[in-house]
Amino acid sequence: MFKSLAALPKDARLAGLWPDKVAVESREALLPGTEVAFRLVLEGNALRVTAAVQACLVVAKDRRGYVFHLEFPLASLGSAEHQLISLFIAKGRGEPYVERLEA
Repeated sequence: MFKSLAALPKDARLAGLWPDKVAVESREALLPGTEVAFRLVLEGNALRVTAAVQACLVVAKDRRGYVFHLEFPLASLGSAEHQLISLFIAKGRGEPYVERLEA
């Protein structure tokens, strides 16, 4: 059975990065279980990530609506990519970000 991949919302931006998961902030909710493909860029190096939304949390509300944090597990990445992410976090410098891939 073919599974289609959703794209990150257009307003998505990185909200948090941990060795085992990444959080993205958006005004658009995605249901848990939705498969999404995107790039995680660390110091100019792009890692392609394909993961299912693990959690969709409401973190704020204002006049324009709700703000969500979408959490994605990084279990699909290999050990080399996990080491790269851990090293990037340990160094504590640079500006990681996410890039949208068209679905």
